[in-house]
Amino acid sequence: MASSDSQSTADQLYTLLADSYSAQRAHALALDAVEQIHAKDLLAAKAEQKIAYNNAQTERAKSDQIAESHYGAANEAAEKHLNERLAKAKGQRQSIINALQQARDRSQLNYWMTEELPSLDGRTFDQLPSEALLNLKAQADRRVREITQISMELVLIRERHRNRIIGISIGIGILIIIALIIIAVLINSIQRTNSNATTTQITENKQWTTRTQSFNGVPMVLAPSGCFMLGSDATKDVHALPNEQPLTRICFLLPFWIDQFPVWQAQFKQFKGQATHASVFTGDKRPVESITWFEARTYCEQQRGARLPTEAEYEYAARGPDNLIYPWGNTFVAVNVVYSKNSNQTADVGAGIRDSGASWVGAVDLSGNIWEWTNSIYKPYPYVISEATADNIINGSYVVLRGGSFFDIDTNVRSAFRFIDYAINEYGSFGFRCVHSY
Repeated sequence: MASSDSQSTADQLYTLLADSYSAQRAHALALDAVEQIHAKDLLAAKAEQKIAYNNAQTERAKSDQIAESHYGAANEAAEKHLNERLAKAKGQRQSIINALQQARDRSQLNYWMTEELPSLDGRTFDQLPSEALLNLKAQADRRVREITQISMELVLIRERHRNRIIGISIGIGILIIIALIIIAVLINSIQRTNSNATTTQITENKQWTTRTQSFNGVPMVLAPSGCFMLGSDATKDVHALPNEQPLTRICFLLPFWIDQFPVWQAQFKQFKGQATHASVFTGDKRPVESITWFEARTYCEQQRGARLPTEAEYEYAARGPDNLIYPWGNTFVAVNVVYSKNSNQTADVGAGIRDSGASWVGAVDLSGNIWEWTNSIYKPYPYVISEATADNIINGSYVVLRGGSFFDIDTNVRSAFRFIDYAINEYGSFGFRCVHSY
């Protein structure tokens, strides 16, 4: 009984010992496990510490690099700024030197620079210290301001004189304008007087005084406005013909210019007139002849800017309001005309030749020398002048010629005598003259 209790106690002790050993061993294993975990954590911590250290070194290197870069940039900027300030200072100094040198050369500062300026002791401007240059520049500026003030005063004085001169000029200009206005009024009055003289109806030949004017070197005489009887009065002219009757009263409300002489050969050449045939009787002062109506019209219109006269205009210029039988009067005078009894060819025309045969308006050879084309188609009297113009004639139309020629007798050189021929014909006794509107 006692031995079994002892065995039981021994087993219990053994069990306790075993459990104690197991506990110790478990504790040792736990300690080993803890040591291993701690070792691993230590290694991991050391690895992380190394990585952190390396990262810190890298960041420090970068920081050092950036800092060095910033330092270099700042240093470069500072150096650049310093150089700019130095350059600016040098530029300002040079500007002052240049200004002083220019001032020395200016005549307005010449006396001051040579007489009043303190001595430079043989030094040039660029050898002076900056403070001395600034003082010198300030003195020069004051001198320039003084001179500028004086110049402005001179300008004001000159301006006052100029204004005074302008005032005088304006006054003179006003006087000139007033004088011109007075002259213009006088001229206008004279022109109106002349206009009234030419537009007033002339009732007698003696009321008119010859007026001559040159048109491009060709003398023309003015036929004033007035009335006359176209045709012949059989009670006064024993040679009156049927085609010159009945008498028709024709009035010209406006004056007109008519050539003083028939167109002469030198004039025709000068104005580049064109004719199919040359004149039979040649000579610079002889009248143009052997010319058709078409060629005569072209010359007057295109070369002279004029036209051929109507037969009414021609007869009015020859007779006037007095209705003379001949341009010079009612009696035939042989020396006043070139006709068949004193010539067998054309004669020279021009100033001083047969002046005694001139008409009341001053036109010469309106009778004799050559027949002259008109701008009128032949129609029996009476007719409306405007309806008988030859503007649109054809080759077969009859056109009126006036004046008579060297080939005709005295009755054919009467102012009312009418001759007709085809416009296309040309003979050695056919010529013309031009008229121009007033």
